[in-house]
Amino acid sequence: MPLTLEIYNKTEMINGLAKAFKMLKKPKMVFRVFGHAKKPSRYYQQLREDYKEVLKNGAVATSGYVPDKSQKYNKSEMLENWKMIAAKFPSRIELWSEDDLDKYRVPHPVLGKLTIREMLFFTIFHTYHHLKRINEIKTNNEKK
Repeated sequence: MPLTLEIYNKTEMINGLAKAFKMLKKPKMVFRVFGHAKKPSRYYQQLREDYKEVLKNGAVATSGYVPDKSQKYNKSEMLENWKMIAAKFPSRIELWSEDDLDKYRVPHPVLGKLTIREMLFFTIFHTYHHLKRINEIKTNNEKK
């Protein structure tokens, strides 16, 4: 069966952004359970390279991060949700000081504990990864 946009499920991208969005609103004391960072946050490029490396070594999304492919999604509802999150995301980031972005950590299923700043970096490049994948699928389907 050819890989289609429906099978790929574009909602993965929106769900990832929504999880990061919700994370930013939680009280900082919630993150204490994951401990404080003992070293500085990685730069965007380094985190991206680290992620590529774990993927190359076989890492895959764990069950809590794999979308339900049987679930039907309303396109206009998804786009409205995307627009709302994208519009409010900067104000959520503003709730965090520069120091706190590097101090508090959250678990990531394949990268381990990330600082809030690293999780924001991850959210950016992971969204681009999904957009790139969607474009690849579209291009491959148009060639057929």
